[in-house]
Amino acid sequence: MNLLDILMYISTAAFAYEGTKTSLSYGHNYILSTIFGILSSVAGGTTRDLYTNKRPFWIIDKYYITITLLFCIIALYF
Repeated sequence: MNLLDILMYISTAAFAYEGTKTSLSYGHNYILSTIFGILSSVAGGTTRDLYTNKRPFWIIDKYYITITLLFCIIALYF
């Protein structure tokens, strides 16, 4: 694991947390807020990967989904 991988994990966690918190601030329920958190954390990288004809990063490395769900749950309660 190199520095770039660590930074990608941190940014994915940050976008998941902020996407969930923003959705909660608009009054959405927990499930919809979690969906928005997941979308906000992986959508940009997925779009980048599809345009460059690569497999999406979260399909190759399963830790991204785990980190995303973990930080969405953290955002729901804190």
